[in-house]
Amino acid sequence: MRTFIQFVFSALALLIIADISFAQNVAEIGASKDNTLYENNTNDDVLSNGAGQHFFAGMNGTSEVRRGVIQFDLSEIPDGSQIESAELRLYLDRTATPTAISVELYEVLKNWGEGTSDGTRGEGRGAIATNGDATWEHTFYPDEIWDSQGGDYGSTVITSFDIEDVGSYTWPSTPEFVTLVQKWLDSPGDNNGLILIGDEATSGTAKRFSSRQNSTVEQRPVLVIEYTGEVTSVDLTSEQPQSVQLFQNYPNPFNPATTIAFSVPEASFAELAVYDVLGRKLQTLVSERVQAGQHSVTFDASDLSSGLYMYSLQTESQRLTRRFTVVK
Repeated sequence: MRTFIQFVFSALALLIIADISFAQNVAEIGASKDNTLYENNTNDDVLSNGAGQHFFAGMNGTSEVRRGVIQFDLSEIPDGSQIESAELRLYLDRTATPTAISVELYEVLKNWGEGTSDGTRGEGRGAIATNGDATWEHTFYPDEIWDSQGGDYGSTVITSFDIEDVGSYTWPSTPEFVTLVQKWLDSPGDNNGLILIGDEATSGTAKRFSSRQNSTVEQRPVLVIEYTGEVTSVDLTSEQPQSVQLFQNYPNPFNPATTIAFSVPEASFAELAVYDVLGRKLQTLVSERVQAGQHSVTFDASDLSSGLYMYSLQTESQRLTRRFTVVK
């Protein structure tokens, strides 16, 4: 005869396996490529900065325009999901003047490249373009070009934000941003990324941002997407997951305890932690090397007040985030 504890565990397993439809999810996606389009009025050099630690937007001190281009791979978001919000988080690490300047984001209309060019000094003048680099004239140097010098991009402002001094900035979600990210998810071939347009009328207004290759990981670009979709069921009988997965906790909402499950396809370091909505870490549930397979932990929220919180799984290859609600 099964004990009461065995019965409760079996019931919980069945609930976790059950399909939980239309859960709210948060994905924090790092850039898949970025570069700078350098206008060059000084000489005939074709400039780029594909492997550099920075990209730029605005006008430099010699009245040459810089435009940053950036792209994100949305393949970790399940097909058929509904995008609810999209924000771009960038780190401004140098500015000639702390004057507040609006930087606008537009949809890029043609595919472009990230080569091996790597600017020296502050990277403000980039480096000589290498094969496959995006440049002011080229989508892929040296053979493929933009229809218009400086990049082909849409006429609609996707989102904009006033940036000033060194620090982290978040371009807010807008209906245009949500619509664009939904299009990228539904039709990945249309995803050519974003272009950053700063003040291109005033000399010395260029802003320098940390790129995806920046040595300070926390400063690299991140696209934060909230989406609603069908949660993939936790198959407790599967011995070899095919990808890193973070499942919706059960129950949710809850008081005081809930179960959080995740899986990894191979042995990997994993950190599972709970955060408040401001991103402050409240508790680390797992921080160790785990074996391939499914794992679950119980989180006790007795010390938390009612409200919305996040939990995040960080592995060696990616970061996944979901939300839960504590009700008391």
